[in-house]
Amino acid sequence: TTFFEMESPSAIRSFLATVFYEPIYNLFVGLLTVIPGHSLGWAIVIITLVIRLILLVPQHHMLTSQKKLQVIQPKIKALQTKYKDDQAKLGMEMLELYKKEGVNPMGSCLPLLIQMPILIGLYWVISGINDPSNFYHLYNFFTTFDPNRIDTRFFGIELHQIGGIMGGIFAVILAFIQWIQAKLSFSYNPPPAKKEATNAEITPAEAMLDPNMMKNMMLYMFPIMIGVSAFFFPLGVGLYWFIGTLFVIGQQAYVNRSKK
Repeated sequence: TTFFEMESPSAIRSFLATVFYEPIYNLFVGLLTVIPGHSLGWAIVIITLVIRLILLVPQHHMLTSQKKLQVIQPKIKALQTKYKDDQAKLGMEMLELYKKEGVNPMGSCLPLLIQMPILIGLYWVISGINDPSNFYHLYNFFTTFDPNRIDTRFFGIELHQIGGIMGGIFAVILAFIQWIQAKLSFSYNPPPAKKEATNAEITPAEAMLDPNMMKNMMLYMFPIMIGVSAFFFPLGVGLYWFIGTLFVIGQQAYVNRSKK
C-alpha cells in the first residue's frame, strides 16, 4: 500500500510542469514504451544523442568561433594597447574586427541557453522518476503506461541516486573529460605578443580580457565547477552530461583538424 497526499499546485509550479517537466517526462515515456526492459539509462543515451544532433550546427559554429578567437588574439591585444584610453573607440574597433574575421563572441550562448531548461527538466524528471504523481503528468496517449515499470538501473548504477561513492566517482570522471574538452579547445597557441616596456598598471577590465586568465579558468575552474555540481545531481543527469561531452570532444577534434 502506498500513502500519499494530493494538492493543487501553485500557478508557477503548474506553469513550469507544463512547459518543462511534462514534455521531457513524456518524451522519456515514449522511448521507454519501445526500449526493451524500459531502461531509463538507454532512454537518456538516446535523448542525449538526439539533442546533440539538433545542436550539431550551432555547436560547430561555436567551436569554430572560439578557434578563430584564439587566432586573432594578437590583433585584439594590439587594439587594446592602441585604444586603451578610449573605451568607446576600442569597442567599435573590436566589433569591426569580429565582423571582418567572422567571429561571434556570443556564439557560445545559444547551445548553453538551449541546454539549461533541458538540464533543469532532466534533474526534475530523474529525481522524481518513481513519484506516484507522475500519473498526473502523462499525456492522454500514454495513460496505459505504468511508471512503476521503469528500470532505473543502468549497468549496475542507480540513476536517480545523488551523491555517495558512485556520485563522487562520476564527479571526478565528468571533471576529467571536461578538462580534456577544454584542453582540446586551446590546442592552438598564437605567437606571443612583443613585450613593450611600460609602467602603466593593468586595469581589472584588461585582466579579465587576458587570454591566459580565461584559458586557466576554462581549463581548471570550469571542470571543477562541473564536477562539484555533478556530485549533487542524480547520476542520470551526470550520464547525460558525460555522453554529451564525449560528443563535443569528437566535434572539437574535427574542428582542430580543419586546415582553415
